[in-house]
Amino acid sequence: MESHERERQSADITRLAFQWGKLQSARWDLHYQERADPGLRDSKSHLDARARVGRRLDKLRAEIGFFGEDGALTGMHSDFRKLEFAIAFLEANPVYFNSGYSKADLLTKLKACRLSQEQIARLNAVLLDAATNRPGREYVHYCRLAACIGDSELYEALALLVDQGGSIASRARMMRTSIENHGCLADPRNSNYVGPAPA
Repeated sequence: MESHERERQSADITRLAFQWGKLQSARWDLHYQERADPGLRDSKSHLDARARVGRRLDKLRAEIGFFGEDGALTGMHSDFRKLEFAIAFLEANPVYFNSGYSKADLLTKLKACRLSQEQIARLNAVLLDAATNRPGREYVHYCRLAACIGDSELYEALALLVDQGGSIASRARMMRTSIENHGCLADPRNSNYVGPAPA
């Protein structure tokens, strides 16, 4: 695939990832409004809003073509569009009810994918952002991905966050430990080795 075509597809998929997150957020906002005020369930305006969001989700699901209700993507390792959607979704970082489960699932599946250097660089930026801004329960899955793809540049950037103290430092330390103990940088044969000094 030519690079300009791949760039066009990437931009399109990023747009879909943002739309998916926004629609899921709208869907759950309506759900929480109903829980707060059960009378809304019979309100025409509320029913219309639910139907509108439902139609837009169905249309988007059809446009994406592979993103199921549960947020699971299968066959990512062999399909550029699925892999690109997963990366764009993590970059967009949409927040909605149960979005953490979708992200954890994608992070786990990405560990088994063959990634280009450009994709690894984008994911390392996602991992650094996770250490800085994403304290959710799925954070451990970001650390596990860091152990698979984290490079010395990410490792050094995390060191700067550790020096800041607080919860950011705690998350950065956790990710650095994953890289040290389980990542490719933990292999003493690696020229960028970051593990303990060999005995």
